[in-house]
Amino acid sequence: MNRLTLAVAVSALCATTSGATELVFTPVNPSFGGNPLNGPVLLNIANAINQYKDPAVQDALNRLNSKTPLELFTEQLQQAVLSRIAGDVAGGTPKPGTFDAGSFLVTVVVNSDGSVTVTTIDKTTGGSTQITIPPL
Repeated sequence: MNRLTLAVAVSALCATTSGATELVFTPVNPSFGGNPLNGPVLLNIANAINQYKDPAVQDALNRLNSKTPLELFTEQLQQAVLSRIAGDVAGGTPKPGTFDAGSFLVTVVVNSDGSVTVTTIDKTTGGSTQITIPPL
């Protein structure tokens, strides 16, 4: 009787339907369809384990930190003068002449046909650039 009861119980368990469903893959990375809230977490983890240091960034930081405040001010002043000259030329009201912008010498010439020629000479290297802007 024991064996018969055990056989009935085993067959009853085997006869029930199983509740299995499909396996569905849900990505974690938002680039592949995952939850967008996972993005910052994944980026922080990647940055935390990143051992690579860009040498160009380190060189730029070293150059920036090695300049005196006077050198930084001089560079900013040069950029302001060059920007002003470029704005005058682009705005159609160029002032002809030669301008000394620290390590650059800028010559603006208004030609007879209305075009403008801007020549920039780098005093430190001797290199020059010439740009001709057609009349407006």
